[in-house]
Amino acid sequence: AALAFERAPVLRAIHRLVILLDDQEAARRAAIEALAAAGASAQPLLTGALISASPRVQRGILEALRRAGLRGFDPLPFVGRQALAIYDRLAALSVLERQEPDR
Repeated sequence: AALAFERAPVLRAIHRLVILLDDQEAARRAAIEALAAAGASAQPLLTGALISASPRVQRGILEALRRAGLRGFDPLPFVGRQALAIYDRLAALSVLERQEPDR
């Protein structure tokens, strides 16, 4: 499937393949291979999906980009979103630590 997709990537299929990144491991691996085979034509859609995807799907997208050898994308929006999420969690933890225990 990955070889056929490499010859003629169907951009509409990329969304479905991204969904499969959150599926069982066999489907996930096949989706990563197919997305990597799509190459540069899939890059804008993958980097766009990267920001709002679940952590498991994000790891699959990053793996597909790595396998495809695609390095010409700006990771700043993704990294910024991750840093903001970490900051939010740390702020919430700080508030919880300052609360007095119920007696």
